[in-house]
Amino acid sequence: MTGALRSAMTATQYTEQAKPFLDEWAKSGKKLAEDSLRYIEEYVPQRLQCYRFLGQVYAGTGDMLAAEQEFRKATEAYPNELPAWQMLGRVLEMQGKTEEFATAKQMIEQLASKQK
Repeated sequence: MTGALRSAMTATQYTEQAKPFLDEWAKSGKKLAEDSLRYIEEYVPQRLQCYRFLGQVYAGTGDMLAAEQEFRKATEAYPNELPAWQMLGRVLEMQGKTEEFATAKQMIEQLASKQK
């Protein structure tokens, strides 16, 4: 688990370091190569994957509070992304935090209905 935690943290650092460059590309107004556009489009899913992996590692070590905090960061960074709320909702449900889970569940349902 120590190696998995280290890998998840490294992946998180790399994605955070890439964000300013991707933002600069996106705002440049220049015609971007397909590869560049792909990197910009893949940023959010990759970043959410980092949150998921790190949170799962924390949960795997029994540190549910750290897992919850990681998933909360995901909802704060990406409040309109369904996977972020699904991660948070699951960990809240597992901890028996029924009121907070109900709030997360409402967001999950709202975002899921927008995707249909």
